[in-house]
Amino acid sequence: MRESAKHFYSRVRARLPDRLKGNITRALYGLGIKPSVNRKTKSSLEKGIVVFSFDFELSWAWRYAKNAANFLEIARRERKNVPRILELLDFHRIPATWATVGHLFLDSCRRENGAKPHPDIVRPGYFTNEVWRYESGDWYEHDPCSSLEKAPEWYAPDLIRKILEAITKHEIGCHTFSHIDFSDENCPPDLADSEIVKCIQLSREFGVKLESMVFPGRTYGNREVLKNRGFLCYRRQTAFDIDVPGIDEYGLVAIPESAMLDKDGSGWGKDFYIGAARKYFKAAVKHRSVCHFWCHPSMDEWYLDNVFPDILSLAAEEAADRRIEILTMRDLALLTVATRPGFNS
Repeated sequence: MRESAKHFYSRVRARLPDRLKGNITRALYGLGIKPSVNRKTKSSLEKGIVVFSFDFELSWAWRYAKNAANFLEIARRERKNVPRILELLDFHRIPATWATVGHLFLDSCRRENGAKPHPDIVRPGYFTNEVWRYESGDWYEHDPCSSLEKAPEWYAPDLIRKILEAITKHEIGCHTFSHIDFSDENCPPDLADSEIVKCIQLSREFGVKLESMVFPGRTYGNREVLKNRGFLCYRRQTAFDIDVPGIDEYGLVAIPESAMLDKDGSGWGKDFYIGAARKYFKAAVKHRSVCHFWCHPSMDEWYLDNVFPDILSLAAEEAADRRIEILTMRDLALLTVATRPGFNS
């Protein structure tokens, strides 16, 4: 499918009832249409690559969501899930990229003399996009300007330390400072730069160098800002479920994404989820391409307990048999540059 056709299908599918969506997707897997594979671009990889990335956000991602989600409840579930996810990753020795909202590095923040929170960060103008609606007030009006102890839904230095102290070496990536729309349309370069600079400053205090970017809500943009600030790569949706990395006109590596891991309301059982994941892994092996699963750590509890462990187990088995290699986004970017110099946008 061409990218425009795929996006059109995604928009139409989003308007369908969950059960109907589930039946359509089940049929696509049964017919071998999914996962779709990029067979036109020659792979420079020696074997299939699997990547796991997590959009680590707590409350920040959901404040202006059109679906009016209870962002505090989501943050509490995410806090509960992160240690469990780390245990599973350690058990299987699977490294992952944790795309972290920069505000989570803070253990506290406050309003200085009644001023607005974080006056050093440029504010976005009002906007509406596919998933968010920001039409009034200050961008940081929900920020409690408190502390980890009093408002743990907004701060997470404790969880970041758990990630860094895990047995398995993970990557901390960037997800902007405040989960903004990073697109060129809604994010001027000075706003993008102020957010990225703040993330870099805070991450350095943890000994972290930010080199991978996950755009909030797939709001791709301001890639020149990322290049100028030392980033190597970003996660990108392409026309295919299984694809190969590309190097864009800025020299940044575009890491293709495959699918989000979570229970989606389609009525699927455990066997279907596991079977679908197995198809993704097999396609990555066969075509020496990338299977990149991503998710929110706030994933459904049933899915975390019953599906996610088996998907990790499958990935670990494939890696143990040397059919795939499991890499972070940064490591895949370095491999891509090493094996395919030049530009491929």
